[in-house]
Amino acid sequence: MNNAATASADVKLPWRQKFGWATGDFAQNLIYTTISTYLLFFYTNVYGLPAADAATMFLIVRLIDAINDPIVGTFIDKHTTRFGKYRGYLLYMGLPPGGNGHPLFSRAKPWPNGQAYLRLRYLRWPVRYLHDG
Repeated sequence: MNNAATASADVKLPWRQKFGWATGDFAQNLIYTTISTYLLFFYTNVYGLPAADAATMFLIVRLIDAINDPIVGTFIDKHTTRFGKYRGYLLYMGLPPGGNGHPLFSRAKPWPNGQAYLRLRYLRWPVRYLHDG
């Protein structure tokens, strides 16, 4: 182990900072898990989407997310905002997922093909959520 790794391992975080990180992470995971769990029920039982279509939609979006995650992660690692390495993204990218929560659970069908709109709304959610997480 080199000296830099040893020095950073010896630093102890204050309890207040640990608590702040833990509560933020808990809140983020609570929202993500709630939406991920309830969304399948909502799309099949409330919206009336066939279970096979909903499962296919979830699979395709997860595959797109698996490609998108490393790209965004690399971009964030290579860029620094004026607020610091990651803080700028936390400050500004928290708003899009919040604004995307309501359309996920609305029953509005603005297009003649409501299922296409439903898929687009679901695709936007993990892509926007990625930038904040």
